[in-house]
Amino acid sequence: MDQASVREGCGNSVIMKAVEEWQANETIHPLTCGIDSNHRPLKAVGRDGKVILICLDCEYTHTAVPECVIKAHLEDMHRRRKEMLILNGFMEAE
Repeated sequence: MDQASVREGCGNSVIMKAVEEWQANETIHPLTCGIDSNHRPLKAVGRDGKVILICLDCEYTHTAVPECVIKAHLEDMHRRRKEMLILNGFMEAE
């Protein structure tokens, strides 16, 4: 699956939430500055209608959110939605 297909149907708010959750997850490596990995984790911001990643400690920017970040967020949203449907009796557990 290429980046365009993962992003298809995802608004910027979903992509920004995906980055926020990725960066808050202590079990995975955060998205870091390409100049100095000791800088704070990258932050997602909207710019010119796109979501980009910026370093808060220097001028580094990354112009695309990695596909794995968005895909992990979408899979987690799907899993949570399915759990709620099962919990509320709208769907049977597999």
